[in-house]
Amino acid sequence: MGGTLLSAAQYIVATGSRPVIPDSLRKLPGVLTTDDLFERPLPAGRRVALVGGGAVGTEMAFILSMLGFDVQWYCRREPLQAMRFSKVARRRLIESLDSFGIAPRPLG
Repeated sequence: MGGTLLSAAQYIVATGSRPVIPDSLRKLPGVLTTDDLFERPLPAGRRVALVGGGAVGTEMAFILSMLGFDVQWYCRREPLQAMRFSKVARRRLIESLDSFGIAPRPLG
């Protein structure tokens, strides 16, 4: 089975409204959920790998980027695709994020 190899000191998993850490990431050190970000200090370092293209993952990609992190944002499919946004609204949001240098990368 193919996949994307991620290497980072810390990872943030933003998989939806309820934090879920996939089994493949559960054993890695430095894996945080979005809930952890509100209960712990921000990750050390300047780079963060973020996995998740739903509303929370998209928000966290923007927030962490605005906080000065180099965000490596990974999504299985186009961000917000499962949400009830129109294609036009979703495209404009992705274009706006891109203008800030925030662009999703394919996962898997």
